[in-house]
Amino acid sequence: MTPLFISMHINANPRASHARRAFTDVIRQSRPIRDLLCRHGPVGARDQPTYDFLKSVGVPSYLSGCLTLTLNREPGLVRGDDIVLVDVPPVIAERVRSLTERPVVELTHVLGRFTPAPHSFAAAQQVLRSYQRAHVVITTRLHVALPSLALGTPVLLVRDGVEDPRFVPLGGLVHRFASDELLRALSGRFLEDPPGNPSTHLTLRNELVDRVAAFTGKRPVAATEGGEAVPPAVSMRRAWNSAPIRHWSGFGWRWLRRTLAPRAGS
Repeated sequence: MTPLFISMHINANPRASHARRAFTDVIRQSRPIRDLLCRHGPVGARDQPTYDFLKSVGVPSYLSGCLTLTLNREPGLVRGDDIVLVDVPPVIAERVRSLTERPVVELTHVLGRFTPAPHSFAAAQQVLRSYQRAHVVITTRLHVALPSLALGTPVLLVRDGVEDPRFVPLGGLVHRFASDELLRALSGRFLEDPPGNPSTHLTLRNELVDRVAAFTGKRPVAATEGGEAVPPAVSMRRAWNSAPIRHWSGFGWRWLRRTLAPRAGS
């Protein structure tokens, strides 16, 4: 099997969970794993901390951005009236509801810890449809902002407190607000006509598509100039139900458990 290492996220934060720290320790301490990464490199890092970590252990890397930027619109789903709020502070949700007569839909990306994978994929497909149909999306979540951006839905990212390094590469990709800034900006007119997304993500998107196409020998169906929706490659539920996906997912988890098991008591 020849892998393409792209859009990878590795959490090397010392405050991360034990399992995540153990995984970075495996990379640091295992020459065969580093050799594998080098042999199939350079490795595409989703964010700056991953890039810095890979460089620190001698693995060639570059900032690829996130593959969710390559999501295509699903045919038949048109933009609607809903204002979609995903894991936003209650004060923002209350303010939005007070300013608009549009339907306000509150969602969360927090699922049960042991949610079966097929259910998780089905839930992901549903929320992606919600983002595509939304009038505007307001969120604190990285993996809401990027898919919404890719799907062409206006999105506002709320970030407070200390900067999360995962968000550094976003730069000017999306409109970002601190909570107090957004509360000052919110008005009925603002919600009726939210700012359009910047187009700066298109460079990253095109580079991701080109790299994957060069690796697979296949290019995805592109949207037409008229903005017609494009078909998704495969439904998430159908993808999970395919035997190869189930096999490699099970193999990956078994390998990870075997690798990390000796460290469980440390």
